[in-house]
Amino acid sequence: MKQISIQGIFLFICALFAFQSCSKKLLLSGTVTSADNGQRIKGIKVSMIKPSLLYASDTFYKTEGWDHVITNNKGEFSFDVWYETSYGWVFFEDIDSMENGFYKNKSVRIGITSQNEIEVNIKLDKVK
Repeated sequence: MKQISIQGIFLFICALFAFQSCSKKLLLSGTVTSADNGQRIKGIKVSMIKPSLLYASDTFYKTEGWDHVITNNKGEFSFDVWYETSYGWVFFEDIDSMENGFYKNKSVRIGITSQNEIEVNIKLDKVK
């Protein structure tokens, strides 16, 4: 009986280390600008989701609960995300409507390598 307990504990510890090695933290940062005039846009919600969760959601742009941040006054964003695959989707949503112009939502697929930081600069089109 004692041997089973030690084996069970050993397997549990191995599983914990295996999970940690599969999930890695990444700093996602960048700038959001207007495609029309190049001006930086504040108030844009930037979200990232793992591919496995994307297909489980109801709609393509249902981003509640995902890792996200709002661009600052300079249109910049920066936040840590956890990933397990070699790619992910970054979503850009204008959530303040007409405050600084009304921009179309956009999504971008990014490739994730062994680096610890990825910069994503995006241009959004205005809704006409």
